[in-house]
Amino acid sequence: MCLQKLKFRHIEEKQLIMRNKILNEKRILLSILLICISILWIYADEKPKKDKSRVSEKADKDFKLYKFNKAIRLYKKVYNNINDKQEKGKIAEQLGICFMRNNEYEDAENWFEKAFKNDPNPALYLQLADAVKRQGNYSLAKEYLNKYMREYPTDSNIASLISYCDSAVIWEANPKDIIIEKFVLLNTKFNDFSPMLAKDNSIYFTSDRPIRDGAQAYAWTGLPYTDIFYCSYDVTTEKYEKPIPYELINTPFNDGVICFNSKNNELYYTQCNGRDGKQYNCRIMMIKKRGQKWTDPKVASFCTDTFANYGHPTLSDNGKRIYFSSNMLGCYGEEKENGTSLKTTDLYMCSFVSRAKTWGNPINLGTEINSEGNEQFPYLYNNTLYFSSDGLPGMGGLDIFSSEKVNQNWSIPENMKAPLNSPADDFGIVIERDGNLYAGYKGMFSSNRNGSKRDDIYSFKIPPIVFNVHGLITNAKNQKLEPCAKVLLSYDDTTLTTIADQNAYYEFLDISPQTTFVIFAQKDSFFDSKKIAFSTNGLKVSKDFEIDLQITPFPSYDEIVKLEGIFYDLDSFNLRPESLVVLDSLANILMKYPRLVIELAAHTDCRQTYAYNRELSQKRAKACVDYLIYKGIDARRLIAIGYGESKLVNNCDCENGKGNGMDCTEEEHQINRRTTIAIIRTDFNPNEE
Repeated sequence: MCLQKLKFRHIEEKQLIMRNKILNEKRILLSILLICISILWIYADEKPKKDKSRVSEKADKDFKLYKFNKAIRLYKKVYNNINDKQEKGKIAEQLGICFMRNNEYEDAENWFEKAFKNDPNPALYLQLADAVKRQGNYSLAKEYLNKYMREYPTDSNIASLISYCDSAVIWEANPKDIIIEKFVLLNTKFNDFSPMLAKDNSIYFTSDRPIRDGAQAYAWTGLPYTDIFYCSYDVTTEKYEKPIPYELINTPFNDGVICFNSKNNELYYTQCNGRDGKQYNCRIMMIKKRGQKWTDPKVASFCTDTFANYGHPTLSDNGKRIYFSSNMLGCYGEEKENGTSLKTTDLYMCSFVSRAKTWGNPINLGTEINSEGNEQFPYLYNNTLYFSSDGLPGMGGLDIFSSEKVNQNWSIPENMKAPLNSPADDFGIVIERDGNLYAGYKGMFSSNRNGSKRDDIYSFKIPPIVFNVHGLITNAKNQKLEPCAKVLLSYDDTTLTTIADQNAYYEFLDISPQTTFVIFAQKDSFFDSKKIAFSTNGLKVSKDFEIDLQITPFPSYDEIVKLEGIFYDLDSFNLRPESLVVLDSLANILMKYPRLVIELAAHTDCRQTYAYNRELSQKRAKACVDYLIYKGIDARRLIAIGYGESKLVNNCDCENGKGNGMDCTEEEHQINRRTTIAIIRTDFNPNEE
């Protein structure tokens, strides 16, 4: 406010009037000054409040526009200039979310703690749990989750989140046999991620390292926009050259996550905001090679929703299917940010329509693959889909999963576990084309795990899956070890053999995958062990099969074996049909063990005369032997003896109508009517006289 100066008249008689007027003016001026001071005092008090409000509104606006780096600077300014606890708690929570979105989990944890200190909202326990889990502190994450569950007992998801922490601890304690190293040539202090191997072994990847002087920073991260880089492979030195920008498709805005078809004449990639920065979403672009030149980039035909993001393309081997990530309408999940519900990303697939020469409509891969969280960075290798998810059971942030297509259906996604996955984000996997599960394979992936300030590219090597079988050979009769037994491993039309060592130990190394085997042992003067079947079908990790085998020694001569099931009609020595089945089995055993010589004996009960029973039993024994000879058994290996009633096995003797047998039941007499075998020799030689 300015005050206009008064002009004085120099007339003496009016001096008094002027003097009085001046005094009045001074009084008025003093009053005005006092009013002005009061107004300025009030204005000075209100101005910071208005400034704070404007800064806070600007921070909220940047937050909603995903300009997290800008929002962080503004929120910090507001936080340091307010005293209201509840308001400070809200600002601190927003800062925590910003740091989470920029993958700065320790800072996020600190701000969530400040938020809770200023405004103890139990809902913050969930965000604190996420922040510490991504740093690998699973025990503290469980503490926060349990506190949250006590406050919100109806939230059914918390028990699952707690179990994920338990699983992660087990996976970290028992990591898979995978060798992981940083790919130093590709990494910088900036974000480097999503490698892709071309047909000529060149590596393409995405990075926000600076390549343009004075370029505008990306407001989300405060770093440059992402571009695509590549490094060529020198076949002479067998080394990669220094990465350079792939200027064929780079724009001043975000470009990245590239893939080629198998012929390397079609290229798909993700581009955000258009070449001029005026587009509102990310879309999949494609270019084709015509002769030695590439066409101009075009938007993939299925990217029709201007309010949805499309990205992370990958192609099937024949180029007829494209898989990608999108948050278009139809996704299964949603997440809330600053009171706004946003669709999470799902994986989709389009088939190429040859007649129309364009891509068909996107098809959601369904709940077999997609969760209520985010599914991103798909990669198809042979018949397996690899992708990252923060909604499926995992170790922290994004975890890498795999799913096989079986009978046109995707299998339940399998977490790749530690060390490929970590508490942080793990994504963008690619596998060298000459590898497979059973021969071992190499590849690359991206991660911001401990040891990487931002996203870095890692190489990995998974050794081949190996299957072995081993065990001991023991004597079934006395349980002692039996060295030098022969062990046979059969599959398909192949039989492998080995001899157990002096410690009765055997092994077969590196046996075939996806195969069903039968294994057994044999040794002279022993019956073969039981045949045991086992399989490597469906196994995705190395395994040693431990199978102990028992072999049974041949009975000695004083060990008589009863042949169950040999029946005759009354007073007859003709073999009944059911008896032939038993003799067929005996014939097979004799063929299997060609050095055996046996005595085949027939016995009767005490009824009839001694001589009659002796003759009848001899005829019955001979009938059995004749049948075995008919089946191809050398007659020299068979001795038929009829013992009649001379070797009763109970007290049912009744010769001449006398003895205990007179009171025996039919069942007791039946016990004596039997056919037995005994091994006479185990060294038969067919060439002997």
